[in-house]
Amino acid sequence: MHKDELLYAVALTFVPQIGDITARRLIQFCGGPEAVFREKRKLLLSIPGIRRTHLHELQSSEPLRRAEKELRFAAEHHVTIHTCFDSTYPYLLGQCPDAPLVLYSRGNVDWNNRRNLAIVGTRQATEYGKQVVHEIVQGLAEYNPIIVSGLAYGIDIWAHRSALKHGLDTIGVLGHGHDMLYPGNHRSVAESMLRQGGLLTEYPTGTKPDRENFPARNRIVAGMVQGVLVVEAGEKGGALITAALANSYHREVMAVPGRWNDAWSAGCLALIRTNQAALVQQPGDVALALNWMDQTKRKTAPQLQLFQELSQEEQQLVDGLRAGSKHIDELGMLTQLPMALVNAKLLELELKGMVINLPGKYARLA
Repeated sequence: MHKDELLYAVALTFVPQIGDITARRLIQFCGGPEAVFREKRKLLLSIPGIRRTHLHELQSSEPLRRAEKELRFAAEHHVTIHTCFDSTYPYLLGQCPDAPLVLYSRGNVDWNNRRNLAIVGTRQATEYGKQVVHEIVQGLAEYNPIIVSGLAYGIDIWAHRSALKHGLDTIGVLGHGHDMLYPGNHRSVAESMLRQGGLLTEYPTGTKPDRENFPARNRIVAGMVQGVLVVEAGEKGGALITAALANSYHREVMAVPGRWNDAWSAGCLALIRTNQAALVQQPGDVALALNWMDQTKRKTAPQLQLFQELSQEEQQLVDGLRAGSKHIDELGMLTQLPMALVNAKLLELELKGMVINLPGKYARLA
């Protein structure tokens, strides 16, 4: 996104009473973030959900002033700003209806990695829970996934540490801005993650780690991954919120069982008992649930299929995917093929081992 448009997109997040869903609606109606601030009042009022109080706030200079400050901080501290219209924005998260308009990131990681797993659980992790995290991450290392969690005490920090130990990138989703780190005890791990992963937040500078931020943070954890694994959880807590969000986003939810009378297994057992999560007893269960095993077996398939004849429509779709993953709507526009035909041909290409159809109606070359 152009720098001026980026400025106005960030400014929209500072307009009181305008959330992510309304902000995207405004941008789509007006044609861009800057146009939202310049559009005529009468036209803005015709947009569902827009009130006169919104117009008053849009006319204030304060959102732009704060946005300019945020862009200066980003430039000085190597923070990348992503909007939900950018190709660098996590593509799975972008498919969620309540995805943040703007994300702030630091680190060295592919935000659109094709294999990513959230590992979450209680802050009072037991030795059993820590060992389970270690063994699962170790067992999944051959698939080279990105491990995502919330940098909190307990299962979260053990997930990050295990990923770093086994050479995997790991992403921490924060409940505050990049001008601080909470909890402070995890600073050394966070610094390692900047070299081997990254830190991500929707919150601008000056945002403190207030309690209400963390349930909102959990939707990013759940939305940006293929699956969520709950290792230990009580009857209530953030891990169960993340699992519920993941189910609502049609992500794969998994849980590790524990002893039937263990308080920190109650949440996992409830998820399994109510069919809200698949049972995980070993790392292979996770790889199987997320279809990583099958993809690994077929990783040489494209070379075997190079000299296979493709129909004209199939070749168009393959050419359209050479630059990277794309949403099927975008493929339809690129190829000018009917959507029914796009879907059918993508399925045929997947059966030939040339295309992988991803969650959220995305596809990429195998």
